[in-house]
Amino acid sequence: PRQSKYLSLTSLLTGLVTLVVLLTSSILLIGSYESKKQSLMETTLHLNYYNADRMTKTMDSLFQSMRSSLEYSADTLSDDETLTPKQVDDNLELMRNSSNYFNSIAVLDADGLIRNVVPASLGSVGNHITSKVGLEALALKKPYISSPYMTQTTKRLIVFMSQPIFSKNGTCLLYTSDAADDSLRV
Repeated sequence: PRQSKYLSLTSLLTGLVTLVVLLTSSILLIGSYESKKQSLMETTLHLNYYNADRMTKTMDSLFQSMRSSLEYSADTLSDDETLTPKQVDDNLELMRNSSNYFNSIAVLDADGLIRNVVPASLGSVGNHITSKVGLEALALKKPYISSPYMTQTTKRLIVFMSQPIFSKNGTCLLYTSDAADDSLRV
């Protein structure tokens, strides 16, 4: 018997069908992969946006609560100008321990002299505030929240908050400030 050098029609059709099936499967697989990848990216971005929005609302609520706490303390201190330094320290310590919002709290006069500070271990009473954010808050004479910044000693990211204390006739007497230890060091 003689062998044919040509492919048979059956072999040719079988090869062609196999090639079409492989190419179609490859195209479907690649298309499915790209579709799933795009869907996962969109879902991830949507979830990240949702979580960021929730975190923003939570942080906003936290800062409003911190601001209210500082305002209440400033009002309490402005109501009674005859408080002794010990009574002011007790008031500040109560505020610091009741909320856990603040690392430290200080009362400064209008020139930046630190009159009271809790915790007392900072040892900065009688000195002038020298930190950039503290001086900026002092110059504004209105409620202030700094941008987050890294402390030099603890290397932690913090936010500095201050609230002016006004006398009954409206003059600015003192500032009560929340700060990390670095802001109150001199």
